[in-house]
Amino acid sequence: MARREVHQCMWLLSFVLVLIVSLALQVYAQPERGPSADVRSNKTISMDFDQVDIKVFIKFISELTGKNFVVDDKVRGKVTVLSPSKISVEEAYKVFESVLEVNGFTTVPAGKVIKIVPSVEARQKSVELRRQPTFVPRPDDRIITQIMPLLYADSQEVRKLLAPLVSKQGVVIAYEPTDILIITDFQSNIQRLLNIVEEIDVEFQEATITVIPLDHASAESLAQKVSVLLESKQKTAKRRRAEPPLKIVPYERINVLIVLADRLNTQMIKGLVKTLDQHSDPALCVNKGSPPN
Repeated sequence: MARREVHQCMWLLSFVLVLIVSLALQVYAQPERGPSADVRSNKTISMDFDQVDIKVFIKFISELTGKNFVVDDKVRGKVTVLSPSKISVEEAYKVFESVLEVNGFTTVPAGKVIKIVPSVEARQKSVELRRQPTFVPRPDDRIITQIMPLLYADSQEVRKLLAPLVSKQGVVIAYEPTDILIITDFQSNIQRLLNIVEEIDVEFQEATITVIPLDHASAESLAQKVSVLLESKQKTAKRRRAEPPLKIVPYERINVLIVLADRLNTQMIKGLVKTLDQHSDPALCVNKGSPPN
């Protein structure tokens, strides 16, 4: 009887040991979890890196933020970051983007991962596209493409103005049919460009009167020809903004054109007149006795 009780005790002890081992294996088999998003958002850190490899810095940010990075082979170098006071995880990520920008790199979101590539190559990749100008209180140092519609200003004129202001990695394109600018650059710089465009994209300047003397062509004939050319250009452009006043009045007595227009159209008309005011077009010649040979 005693032997039977001993066997029962040994069987029970073995069962308990197997159960304990099984539970222990289940605990150790579970993947280690990082801090939750809430924990990360409330966490503050100090960042002190002195000439560390940039890939070490990227790994640090990845572990800190929980973001997955795919790093281009061209991403190399040393970085230095000094942060005397503690900052939040969100602020640390903005510092990270600024460090990349200073070293010639940027981030490009691609689904669940973020690519880190040289800035000069970023504009050829699927960067974020923004269709309406959006003013961000704290813009990031990452490359985006901004669609910038204009209401009054000429897209080509604004492009010439902005071209020297974009970064070396940026580009600005003017689409004349709808007066739209397409800008690819760092978001922080695009924010600055948006502020500039807001100041210059205003209603046309007040029209002025200009007298253009003619040397060879008839004022009346040339006025008709220039007016037709300008009407054709305006119809082709299909502008959606209000057109400035434009009028060309021939004054045959002293053979001049009196032009009422804004600065841009006045310059355009002067260029057309200079081209057309020649001997070669008999229809435009002034009748001063005998017709031209």
